[in-house]
Amino acid sequence: MRRIKYVLIAASLLACVIGCRRDDAIIIPDDADVVIENDTNDIINDDSVQDDTNVNVDDNYSTDKGSESKIAIDLSGFGDYSEKWIADKTKEILISEDMEVEFVDWVDADKTCLQIAIAYKEMPEDRWTKHEEDYFIFKDDIKTLKVNYDFEHPGFEHPVWDAPTFISHFEDVNFDGVDEIIIHVGMNGFSGMQTYSAYEYKDGEYVYFSAFDNHIYSYKIDKVNETIICKRTSGDSQNILYTTVFKYENGDYVEIEETASGIYEDFSEIPLYMDFDYDKVDTKGLSKETIDLFAPCAIYLEDGSDTANGDTLISYYASDNYGFWDFIFYFPFEFNENVELVHSYDADVPCPTEQWRINYEEWEYILREVIKENNVEKIRNKLPNECNRECSVFYSPDDNCIYREVGAINWRDEHAYVREVKREGDAYIITYDLFDDFSPVDAPYSIVEVTIAEADNKYGFSLVGVDKIKSFDLWGYSRAIEE
Repeated sequence: MRRIKYVLIAASLLACVIGCRRDDAIIIPDDADVVIENDTNDIINDDSVQDDTNVNVDDNYSTDKGSESKIAIDLSGFGDYSEKWIADKTKEILISEDMEVEFVDWVDADKTCLQIAIAYKEMPEDRWTKHEEDYFIFKDDIKTLKVNYDFEHPGFEHPVWDAPTFISHFEDVNFDGVDEIIIHVGMNGFSGMQTYSAYEYKDGEYVYFSAFDNHIYSYKIDKVNETIICKRTSGDSQNILYTTVFKYENGDYVEIEETASGIYEDFSEIPLYMDFDYDKVDTKGLSKETIDLFAPCAIYLEDGSDTANGDTLISYYASDNYGFWDFIFYFPFEFNENVELVHSYDADVPCPTEQWRINYEEWEYILREVIKENNVEKIRNKLPNECNRECSVFYSPDDNCIYREVGAINWRDEHAYVREVKREGDAYIITYDLFDDFSPVDAPYSIVEVTIAEADNKYGFSLVGVDKIKSFDLWGYSRAIEE
């Protein structure tokens, strides 16, 4: 058996040698006299290319990825990217004919770094995403970064996990005062841990930051203590919450603390929440409209969500993350006088739906001013342009509106009722009890605090943060009382 294994390995190596007679490389024209190897994370040397030079690509570049013929990228359908520095740097990028630009987004609010995502036109048979690679071009004198996701995560089966968005942002995650590029590469494990790839700045270019990939997931930055806090769930029914604190030391992340706690509280507390009178709550002057407005934050946003960095939603986005989709499905449309009912259900139409719409400017306003999200345009660009599921939110460029469409079998099964309101200065802490229509007992499945603050916007308040206080295993409680 061992001999057969060695023969197979030798044959594979021979095939690789025969199939790759020439080095895969990006060839800069003779007058630039530079050759850049096609490593896992390629760097295109901008500095060596003059404004009037074009980049020729070797016929064998990306040997097993896409067709051999190369074409220039076209950004014309993605907005106004006509600045000279963008034109100069994008003309160096050539892609296979069977690929196209998937999306184009600014990485930072100052528009100094542009991400250009490349994807296959058709889904490859051996892939779970069309996405192939990203180019990051910089306004400053920084080499263009190409990320093709061919690297291996130590101990992991795939470098890219479920529901990757490939959305990127700048953030200082090693506390050296210089921002790294952080790219979302999906959710892994039963608990759906958010995973990322990172690139750190060194000597005029961004290079792969393996230490971040090896340790960090579902993280939150503690700038005061210069640590990174990661959370994951484990155990039967994912009922144990692990909180791990990392410190960056000597080029690597070192675990300095880990705590474990049960998410589900003692059954004895549940009856206390079964007979509560929500009509007698002192709301400290908050109107019912305000309390209802922020209820979806309690239901759908993640525990620990914080609006301080302006990325609450974009960091939560994932194509199959129903918490994100449910939030933008409910929040901008609930209790909003600017929402228009387009049509109700028509029983005579196959697959009837009910549809609402809101002007994009109003949708952007409520997300930017109330949720403090700085990446609304980026979120809009990731929305589909038509209804694509039973409960769908999509953007129509024809009338510049965000639509919400609901199929005939849809129902809303989660509700939030206010239990208590506390006031601290100009901030209000609203405690919501969350109920599910499918619960086996009439009791909340979770208790969540939503902190809001007075704000100079037409809604009067903006979101500060969301914290889960308790969760209850109602099905376990139901089985216990039956026994």
